[in-house]
Amino acid sequence: MSNTRTTNYDWYIENNFNEYASEWIAIINKRVVGHEKNIKTLIKFVQDKYHGKKPAITKVEGMHKIL
Repeated sequence: MSNTRTTNYDWYIENNFNEYASEWIAIINKRVVGHEKNIKTLIKFVQDKYHGKKPAITKVEGMHKIL
């Protein structure tokens, strides 16, 4: 994984993305630039809008609860 994607993934791990539960998200420069339920739709969106950028893409599996 490139340094940029690693930085974006680290930012993902450190933050709360409950609003995107059950969706795929794309992160560029520590910012969510897109989210979709379908990964192919998200990839096409990112490729069309952010030419040449390599986002971190991950699925937000569900709501995180603190007990």
